[in-house]
Amino acid sequence: MKVIDTSALCKFLLKEEGWEKVIPHLHPESKAHTVEMLITECANVIWKNVRVYNTLRMVEGEKLLDALELLLDKRVITVEENRKYLRRAFELGIEHGVAIYDALFIAQAKELNATLVTCDEKQGLIAEKLGVNVVVL
Repeated sequence: MKVIDTSALCKFLLKEEGWEKVIPHLHPESKAHTVEMLITECANVIWKNVRVYNTLRMVEGEKLLDALELLLDKRVITVEENRKYLRRAFELGIEHGVAIYDALFIAQAKELNATLVTCDEKQGLIAEKLGVNVVVL
């Protein structure tokens, strides 16, 4: 089982360098999971690329949102409520100085005994300290 965080999924959606490395973690056999925070964060990253960085046109941003929705609608990634992991994420944030956004994915991976797939080295190091298997892309 895998927990996909925002940094990894955005790398895939935006086809950033190394995006192909995310593909195996989205395979049905990986049983990919995430928290609902990912949806908002990915939409925000797409928005920033359209509105702030001007690296995408509006139509491209809309297509990326469609792709995100398709991944979720087809249950390529199982989405769980933030609330389920919020208390533990808060504790991790306090104990390890990690933002709640990132701690949610760590808490989910720990609870599900899953591999955390991320591009965030700091988040990965904290997760490893907690006994979580981590793939940093």
